[in-house]
Amino acid sequence: MSNILKHADQIINERSEEKERQYGPFMECNQKAAEIASVITGKPLTALDVSWVQVAVKMARESNAHKEDNLLDMVATIGAINNELEEPKPLKAQGVVPAYFSTISEAVDFIRISPIEVHEIKHVLTEEGRRIAVYYSHKEDPEQYKP
Repeated sequence: MSNILKHADQIINERSEEKERQYGPFMECNQKAAEIASVITGKPLTALDVSWVQVAVKMARESNAHKEDNLLDMVATIGAINNELEEPKPLKAQGVVPAYFSTISEAVDFIRISPIEVHEIKHVLTEEGRRIAVYYSHKEDPEQYKP
């Protein structure tokens, strides 16, 4: 029997297995999955949403039959979620800025009425608490459309 907490830490923080499997950065992959799922469902999803769905899938599998890998993946994914909430990594693209919203409907309204290019949508922790961050760049005059 192995220590799944240590193993999960290696997967998420040291990325030992992740590098071997060449999946790429965890949240970057989940952001791509969120973009694909958003198109499929017609609902805006974030990388964090995809991460929670991964936890739910592993919980559903574990409820059917115990397998240590289910628990390991749950713990590792929850660790990655915590890392993202505690220290969100900003996008590095030039001209990309965040706008923060309390609800997804506020974020969607902002996206609909603004001439912007959305680069990423994700949940973040700010001094005001948990918010939805829309990372965007302007298609036109940036001073004209501040959130």
